Amino acid sequence: MTNPKRQHYLPQFYLEGFTDHEDHLLWVFDRELKQFRCQQPKDTAVQGYYYTFTDGNGKRRNDIEEFFSLIESQTKPILDRISQGKVITDDEKQAFSIFIAFQKTRVPDFEKGMNEVGEKIFKRISELMFSSERGAAEMIKKVRIDAGKDLEINPREFADFVKRGDYTINFEREHSIRLMMSLTMKLAIHFAEMDWAFFRAPERSSFLTSDNPFALIPPEGFDPKGFFGVGILTPGTTKIMPISSEYCLAMGDHGDKIQIIEIDHAMVRRLNSYSAINSDRFIIGKANRLLEKIVSVTNVGKWRKESRFHVS
Repeated sequence: MTNPKRQHYLPQFYLEGFTDHEDHLLWVFDRELKQFRCQQPKDTAVQGYYYTFTDGNGKRRNDIEEFFSLIESQTKPILDRISQGKVITDDEKQAFSIFIAFQKTRVPDFEKGMNEVGEKIFKRISELMFSSERGAAEMIKKVRIDAGKDLEINPREFADFVKRGDYTINFEREHSIRLMMSLTMKLAIHFAEMDWAFFRAPERSSFLTSDNPFALIPPEGFDPKGFFGVGILTPGTTKIMPISSEYCLAMGDHGDKIQIIEIDHAMVRRLNSYSAINSDRFIIGKANRLLEKIVSVTNVGKWRKESRFHVS
């Protein structure tokens, strides 16, 4: 494979499922620019060299992009079967689970989340160890010994700096790429062992997707202000991902069911709202009127995610 600069975090064949089939265009709402626009799938959910990394010899590598091409070539026929209203086999379910898992981990929202967790943990550990003048002095002393030279750092000023926490930690892209590759197969195994239902939208109704298409619907009675959060293994949590404008995958708890379920317009609107709220920056669909309605209902044009995690 050549050295591809434009790398999609949502595959083009996946985005094709959300286009107007007459002109093969889709509509996008940009939460950052507060802008609606019509564009081609090839110009959507793409970043330059997003999965490219540099090896130990300083050579730019595209192994991950090539790996994604292999996954996508195996996944597209399965997605086509789903789009034709056919029930997939257990083997196809396992293969599709890998695709779904990567749509959780290969998107920018995952990178932002992992970097946020890393920064908060680093700051919390620093606060515990160095926010006192004594702790700061011990750290400075150790650094002086390791560096073999004096450092003009005042322990009290350093401790105050740590307490304020008004600094940022920058992570190399390779950090989230390693996490992506290590977590995806674990997620895929869990997904393959869950009950699956493919919700089919009724006529004159369609599903939206986003640049963060994998979303969680908390179980009934979930307290968003409670100590415990919600995850893919939380009992009663529904895991959703729009598959096309006509189908949306919903995964339940542990089980082996694979079924197709007709749903009504109200349920489609509810699922679309979850997809819009879960988006990072872009909401995607085949009709501008539908996008405008969901943006209005959810108010996603007026707020962005402030924080994804809390570290105690």
